[in-house]
Amino acid sequence: MTKRLKQNLYEIVLTNNCLNAGFWEIPLFTKKDNNKSLYYQNWFTFPLGHYKNIFENINKISYW
Repeated sequence: MTKRLKQNLYEIVLTNNCLNAGFWEIPLFTKKDNNKSLYYQNWFTFPLGHYKNIFENINKISYW
């Protein structure tokens, strides 16, 4: 991570994309002069079988 980003990184978010359970997003935000702005955003897929196991373990209901 660059020195500039380390000094200005304000928020990191991990979200489940609404298009599919296996799609996830990680946006990084900076803040300068009280204004929050998107610095970087990336999408990745989470293995659905593993996601199903985590979902069922946490929620105590069937994923399907």
